[in-house]
Amino acid sequence: MKTPEGTPLIDPKNVTGDPRNWTKEEYDAVVAAAQRDFPPSKAPKFKPKGLGVDFYNARRAAGLTYYAVAKAAGIPDPRTVKQIEAGNDVKLSSLEAVAKVLGLKLKVVAA
Repeated sequence: MKTPEGTPLIDPKNVTGDPRNWTKEEYDAVVAAAQRDFPPSKAPKFKPKGLGVDFYNARRAAGLTYYAVAKAAGIPDPRTVKQIEAGNDVKLSSLEAVAKVLGLKLKVVAA
């Protein structure tokens, strides 16, 4: 049960024991208290930068995860794919492997 303001009637500080044995009301009280005490982050979501935008768009269009791209490219750490999309420095061999998996072509042009 909840008050008209939507807060649980159960004090979450009094909820003890194994969480698997909690009632729905006890669980809801603890969750509400946790969300109140630790609200979700308002941090901006990941935004690709520079060359990474093309990699991000190609990966999303293909419906692939970081893990799937990294595995297909033979890269042991999926975070490398995210680093490419974020515009961070990575090894050229990793950049080439990911580009190949995503059907992209790297090209060097004169400035």
